[in-house]
Amino acid sequence: MRFVNFLPKLLFLLFSGFFWFCSPEKGVVPDNPYSTWAQSSAWADFPEPKENWEKRILPLKKDWKDGLDQLNQIDGIDLLVSEAKTPAWLGEPAIRRFPPVVDSLFQKYLKGIVFVQNLGSTGVTVIVRDAEGKPKGGIVFLDVSYLDKPVNDWATSKERTAFQISADEELNLKLAEEKENSKIATYEFILLHEFGHIYSVVMGIVPDFSLKKRDFSTYPFYEDVWDSEVDSPFDRTILSERKKLRFYGKPELVLFPEGFHFYKKLKNTPFVTLYAAGNADDTFAEAFASYVHCSLMRRPYQVEIKKGGKSIFKAQNGIDEESGRRPREFIANLLRKEER
Repeated sequence: MRFVNFLPKLLFLLFSGFFWFCSPEKGVVPDNPYSTWAQSSAWADFPEPKENWEKRILPLKKDWKDGLDQLNQIDGIDLLVSEAKTPAWLGEPAIRRFPPVVDSLFQKYLKGIVFVQNLGSTGVTVIVRDAEGKPKGGIVFLDVSYLDKPVNDWATSKERTAFQISADEELNLKLAEEKENSKIATYEFILLHEFGHIYSVVMGIVPDFSLKKRDFSTYPFYEDVWDSEVDSPFDRTILSERKKLRFYGKPELVLFPEGFHFYKKLKNTPFVTLYAAGNADDTFAEAFASYVHCSLMRRPYQVEIKKGGKSIFKAQNGIDEESGRRPREFIANLLRKEER
């Protein structure tokens, strides 16, 4: 899932647990490779939607397609985005509503959902801003080719893209009990993650993508967790192999023993899922999705590794663990303020 940010003129876009490790040396904050491109791209004014958020299904406008094609070029993805039909299963049954505070946030800040093909990842989120450049919400683009699986199959498939897996090894991820293992559940969890990106920008939790440099270390959620979008103090301590973590591409990590040890180390970090360790933006988006999914909605999130048919590792989502205390409390405080 990639996070894209649009200014009034199109902009590109795509902390810590109880245990965190400081390093005396701060990583160098690199230039933001999307800043110049983002500020030179055109974005049309976006009307304020009136219908309920789940009905805000929009067609792919030409300006949006051009922007997404440019995004793929920048990211080295040789694909041209095209419009896709709304999945037939979306209304069967109707999407379940989130907890009231989350549903109200979707209503306020989720401006639209667009179904596409050839996106290069499950989803891309864009930020809509007012004339003064203040973020007022976002639009989520979803690739239908990634949505056509029940949630446990989708989550497992995505998780496996991070590893080279031998014939006698298995990696499974469970996000739903069997009776709720549906495509609707896949759609819901993806929306929660993508909305986490929107919310992080609207609330100023992350540095803006229009900046020449994005120094995450000065933002409370990211203190001692990230220096830049891709450089973490953990890279210099217990997660030296984190730089090899890749999703949706050619994996560099082997599942056993590297992946096995990586999952065990995550339990001593504020990264609540494996995907959360990929980059700074996804750290918050995964924490937000996990908090709603696990803590509020009480749904499962379990990783299991098997070797030779035998289970050798199981782990729950870190959001409800001691290591997830800081992200859990941070998000809980945000939502309490929203309820006032």
